[in-house]
Amino acid sequence: MAVRQRRTYEVQLDGVDALDMPLSVLRDLCDLLVEGAQRATRLAVEGRSVARGTAPSWLVSAADLRVGRYERGSLSLSVSAPELQAVAPEVFAQQRLLAPDATAFDAFLEAASDAVDGHRGSELLDTGVLEVLARTHALSTRGVVSLRIRESTGRRMVMIDSMSSQRILALARDTPTPRVERVSGVLDALTVSTRALMLRLDDGKVLRGLAVGATLETLKTLLGARVMVEGLVTFRPSGDALRIEVDHAAPAAASDTLWARLPHGEAGPSQVVSPQIAPEWQSLLGSWPGEETDDTLFQALEELS
Repeated sequence: MAVRQRRTYEVQLDGVDALDMPLSVLRDLCDLLVEGAQRATRLAVEGRSVARGTAPSWLVSAADLRVGRYERGSLSLSVSAPELQAVAPEVFAQQRLLAPDATAFDAFLEAASDAVDGHRGSELLDTGVLEVLARTHALSTRGVVSLRIRESTGRRMVMIDSMSSQRILALARDTPTPRVERVSGVLDALTVSTRALMLRLDDGKVLRGLAVGATLETLKTLLGARVMVEGLVTFRPSGDALRIEVDHAAPAAASDTLWARLPHGEAGPSQVVSPQIAPEWQSLLGSWPGEETDDTLFQALEELS
């Protein structure tokens, strides 16, 4: 069996002693890193960070994070992750947001960096990814001063402290609730293996999508034609549409020009908040962090919308 290529990262949690710390803090950190890597990678590949049902096997393999060092003092871990191309080349060769030698941890770091910078137009942030990143606020309430993650070569580093965790919470609060929309445009691309698609609108803007209810057979016949699609639209923190999960697709009619625009959402009630700010969210999802399944997250989003 071929040996997978792995890359190494340094994770440091300042403010706690690695050999005298609550196991719950270590659990919370591990959940944050593993689930964050999974959701950020799935968003880059499929255009969505969470979905109903069982996670694909390649996603579990991609977020196979392993500890290489554990030392006394501020929690300092050496963590390795496999390169995505080595995990499932047929899946990751077709994504466009990550470098060819990237890992799931790279996807998580890029998403975290965009969130820390308050990048509201990021393609790497949606409600699912922000829900994970917002959990860093709970760490800051338990004696943690900062979380620093650095790629071993020094190419990439992100630090999350109490101030940046508040910025992440603000992005999460401002991200509009996903909602069902209609969009009309030219079906410009369709990738059969990942069910990914791309709609080109009249103004030249592009909306990425994923065939969920719509069949690939139907979409193949519509490739290159003007179509009307309907499905759940997820938004960036800016309010611009990030993706659409297409349930229905059909040739566009002349009257469908009304829908030939990029959907835009308005910030509503908090979608992702810390338990200290919204106990009702905690009651919906269980105790922090991340004990909820994807199905539970979708149900909670529906109840809050």
